[in-house]
Amino acid sequence: MSIGIRLKHRQTAILIEAPGSVKRALRVDRALLRALCLARAWAALLASGEVASVRDLAQRYGFCNHYTAKLMPLAWLAPDLATEILDGEQPRTLTLGALLKRSLPMEWNEQRKLFATFR
Repeated sequence: MSIGIRLKHRQTAILIEAPGSVKRALRVDRALLRALCLARAWAALLASGEVASVRDLAQRYGFCNHYTAKLMPLAWLAPDLATEILDGEQPRTLTLGALLKRSLPMEWNEQRKLFATFR
């Protein structure tokens, strides 16, 4: 028995594509993904007590206090929205710059409404 597949090369990864599969154009925003990862790592450092404040985080990682504080709410992003970013399925107009211009609400439904404004 044999199953037809197609190998696709994307950057350093090899993807296996089944025949007849739906092709979606993914657009992973590296800056947004990096910000999400940093925010989650920083939240863990704060929770563990390894760092005492956002100011300490900014100093440790060489960012200004304002930028660090603007990224921190991403640590508590709704799981489905974080998954969209990880999978490159976030709205096309949603970039890190566009998101930082707005205040990210802590309530998940409000976050979803904010993301909907970018669709």
